[in-house]
Amino acid sequence: MEKQMPNKDRRDRIRIHFKARVIIRTGNFVKNIVMTLKNISMTGLLADTNDKLPVGQKCDVAVIVPGKSSKLVLHIKGKISRHTKTGIAIRFNDELEWWSIFSMFTNYGK
Repeated sequence: MEKQMPNKDRRDRIRIHFKARVIIRTGNFVKNIVMTLKNISMTGLLADTNDKLPVGQKCDVAVIVPGKSSKLVLHIKGKISRHTKTGIAIRFNDELEWWSIFSMFTNYGK
């Protein structure tokens, strides 16, 4: 019988504090929710919002990375993983391949 490794908390990934706009859409929620990104990792993000969606709710996420004369939009699938006092956390379905962009362009996210 093969011994299974304990489930490691995925929140232990490095987070980058980055201010950007986040828009999420869900199948059951008709309007877009615009949030302010607080931090992002390869596996999820934390954003400020007054809207509270149910934990486990699947969502489509758009993170808008601002530039001086352009913007980069990342589209990610995920689900609501928890609530905080000021917002919500979203866990991505897959690791974010573009995560290094946030470390390269931190001056835009301050």
